[in-house]
Amino acid sequence: MFRRGAEASAPTRRSWAIAVAGAFICGFLVAAQVSAGSAQGQTTLESNATFLARLAQAAAAIGPDEVDNALLPATQDDTLPDGYVPPDLVSLAAIGIPQRGGAYLRQVVLPDLQDLLRAAREDGLDLWVSSGYRSYFTQVNTYAYFANARGMDWADTHSARPGHSQHQLGTAIDFNSPAGFAASPAGLWLWFNAHDYGFVLPYTPASTVRTGYVYEPWHLRWVGRELAALMWEKGYLESSDLIADDYIALARNTLLQDGGLSSSPSPN
Repeated sequence: MFRRGAEASAPTRRSWAIAVAGAFICGFLVAAQVSAGSAQGQTTLESNATFLARLAQAAAAIGPDEVDNALLPATQDDTLPDGYVPPDLVSLAAIGIPQRGGAYLRQVVLPDLQDLLRAAREDGLDLWVSSGYRSYFTQVNTYAYFANARGMDWADTHSARPGHSQHQLGTAIDFNSPAGFAASPAGLWLWFNAHDYGFVLPYTPASTVRTGYVYEPWHLRWVGRELAALMWEKGYLESSDLIADDYIALARNTLLQDGGLSSSPSPN
């Protein structure tokens, strides 16, 4: 049920893979976060050229325009470009994708989302989109609601500040999230299968110390099948050192440096 097309890795095997991957590239990631041009970062970049080439190839599979769209950083520390609006937004209701609240997502995500929903249905699971694209101004209201209702400390661990939300990319999805979703059949299915359809879980129990957000098993971000598969292989779900945001940022930076691609958002 939990792995379609490949056997699920045991936790101990995933932990071992994380340790190996961490030893292999952790030095570069840390150095890159402090100073992309530092001598240490450059040395580690050269020593991990094979991995970086593989990472860049996986990320490039979604197309050059996605460097400045799907791969944009959106974290508590990284703000999206001023006035950013993603291209090719589509109403999910208009094309029959199960959703509530009038959700929109980018067209580029839809083939993989449809395949994911189809596979989940075949396994007897009922998934629907409860939240997709949110504009900057929608996030202003969303964050303000939680801050007023629960206080800013609570809001900052449960909701992104305006300009920092992955939902503004139009490639992030919240699925229906009943109580106990993480341990539910749907939550477990997404944990083990989302990467097969190009989606990753940015907010895991292990990543909380880095992201600043609580575990959100219903929140997925689309990065394309090849990059998602590589991140799964490296054990990102159970790592606090190499989290989803790290892989996405490193892939984007490598593509920009090696490919000479534009670093400004695509026109709407």
